[in-house]
Amino acid sequence: MLIVLGIAAAILLINKPPETTDPLVTAAPEEVTSRLVYDIDPLKIISIFIMNEKGSYEIGRFEIEGEQLWSVEEYASLPLDTDFILSVMSSAAKLTAARVVTDTPSDLSVYGLTEPRAEILTLFEGGVMKDLLIGNPSPMTGETYAMLSGENTVYTIADTAIAGFLEGKNRVVSKTVYTPVAGTNTNPDIPDTRINKLTIDRSDLTYEIVIEYDRRKDDPDRIVSNQTNYVMTSPVRLDLDPTRSAATTDTVYNLTAADVIEVFPDEAKLAEYGFETPFGSVDYDIAAGPFHMTFGNEYADETGKNVGRYCMVEGRDVIYSFTTDQLPWTTIKPLDITSMIITANYIFDLSGVTITGSDFDENFVLSGTSDEDFKVTHNGKAVTDNQAFKTFYQYLLRTPAEELYLEPTDAEPVLTIHIVGEDIDDKLEFITAEDRRTIVRFNGVVSFKIKTTFVDRLIDNIALYNAGQPIITSW
Repeated sequence: MLIVLGIAAAILLINKPPETTDPLVTAAPEEVTSRLVYDIDPLKIISIFIMNEKGSYEIGRFEIEGEQLWSVEEYASLPLDTDFILSVMSSAAKLTAARVVTDTPSDLSVYGLTEPRAEILTLFEGGVMKDLLIGNPSPMTGETYAMLSGENTVYTIADTAIAGFLEGKNRVVSKTVYTPVAGTNTNPDIPDTRINKLTIDRSDLTYEIVIEYDRRKDDPDRIVSNQTNYVMTSPVRLDLDPTRSAATTDTVYNLTAADVIEVFPDEAKLAEYGFETPFGSVDYDIAAGPFHMTFGNEYADETGKNVGRYCMVEGRDVIYSFTTDQLPWTTIKPLDITSMIITANYIFDLSGVTITGSDFDENFVLSGTSDEDFKVTHNGKAVTDNQAFKTFYQYLLRTPAEELYLEPTDAEPVLTIHIVGEDIDDKLEFITAEDRRTIVRFNGVVSFKIKTTFVDRLIDNIALYNAGQPIITSW
């Protein structure tokens, strides 16, 4: 029995699996201590050479016009992410161990340090060199194994301190894609953020979407109903809706790419990402400097759903990726961002309104700049009830931009509204179409389709107004 038990025990010992348990899991808390390994002024860094699973690159120190700066030499022509570079310098200049794991490691492979994930060689003034090896993640949350080459001590370091060392070379390129150009705006009365013109050109549209600064805003004595500073001038003219248009006009000022995909792409890469025949572009003429972006192919997530596009910015030989919600210009339609009111002129700016049709010809002459001196004549006769006319005019203002319609037609209108005043000359022509729809030709350009019930109600309201009866504002 004793012999058998002895043999069994010997077999179990011989076949016992090797010790692979992480020392941090079994070590008592008092055996683990933090330690400042080294702390050197980051301004004394001459170069940082980073090697990791994504490749290798060097951040070097250069002197330009008497000032020192740190950059990646081959990317010198590109805008770099200086915050990222300074963060890497700070991490390379100071090493604080979260824990000291062991000063006498028996097997570095346990920590991933025989084939490290990253190696960072930092050269300081005076010939001082630090060679940091980054190993596996530790089982302690937020920590990673590391050691200095040539030394025996194994540490854990906070993941936040070594995150930059695990990035690829393209990470040094700035993801911010619009920066105002200093000195471009020389007019102190114009904010740097003023957009003079914004043009969206896409292959899925037969027209350009053009947005321009509303120059009516420059007249301090003029009351403008437009609640934004901009008006859409193509494919039709409409004021913008302040809530629904903000992303389209303002996204450029905070536009930061999701990632940098390719730097200095060759023709094959340009074709691969969709820039041989681009999907479209957006062009900004901004007071503080222009911005032009070209849209390439869409890209998908792991489920196959398209979630963004590759883009290039004029002046940068870089392919970026952006999520779809960062690119409102790639999906919006004109009526998504505009007011639903076709014409919205302030009544005290008007000098006349005429409405003509086969059975009527109404001519209103207006004068005055306030309620106190406002006067109206209708077909040559003074109007005594100004409020009745104002209610009638409000119905005209509600002519809705329901549906974009751009097919030209020479058909004669069944009804025409002509609104005039200083710098105002708006003509709306209503042309009968099929399916109880009416085409609206606005200032000579076929622009919309609306429900015919609006026109029917307008004709009824003309009769009600002439009869001195209340206007019906619904249709």
